[in-house]
Amino acid sequence: MTPQQIYDRCTSLEKTILDKGYVKAEVWFAVNYLTATEGKCCVWVEYKSGEYATREHETFYSDPDNPEGAFGQCFEHIAKLKSIDEKKRDDFLKALGRVIDQGRDCDIEVEFLNPLEAAMKKLSENILEAA
Repeated sequence: MTPQQIYDRCTSLEKTILDKGYVKAEVWFAVNYLTATEGKCCVWVEYKSGEYATREHETFYSDPDNPEGAFGQCFEHIAKLKSIDEKKRDDFLKALGRVIDQGRDCDIEVEFLNPLEAAMKKLSENILEAA
């Protein structure tokens, strides 16, 4: 692949991620040679589901003679990402679960936590029914 083709694949990956509704997409490409005869291509992709979400990342590798292999794996991964609505709902439920656990660790009154747990259970059930 030429440098221009690599650049085009990286920008295409970023666009594909952004088109799915994810934000702050970044793609890096590198070729690392451990010795004169051994090496690997690396495509690193990073994105977020929303402004307050944790950045997620994946790395894909291929033989240095076939960088398209790493790009192909990356495109397959992006195609399998959850819809942005599903991902945001999952992120919210995880955050709510952490808040409930943190409340218990701080000996917060049960009367305060019970409505949060009920809301989390209801949201989880709605997600299962929709799937």
